[in-house]
Amino acid sequence: GSPTTALVRIEVSVADLVMTNPVANRARHGMYSRILAAGEAVPPLVVEELAGGKLRVVDGNHRTQAARDVGVSRLVAFLLVRK
Repeated sequence: GSPTTALVRIEVSVADLVMTNPVANRARHGMYSRILAAGEAVPPLVVEELAGGKLRVVDGNHRTQAARDVGVSRLVAFLLVRK
């Protein structure tokens, strides 16, 4: 059969996330920074597990960087699980 994937909702430590792309859209980064600084939630990230247990950001680099910049330590994410 063909491989399938699942998304599992988890909470992640922002400091432990591996970002593979730099923040390119300053307006988007600013928007997420303001939302997080106000104590509001942002949409969940999508992450995948790397060898050694680290988590790589698949979708959500702007949210991750904004969280780091405003001091938010944890975010909700969906862990991409390949079966």
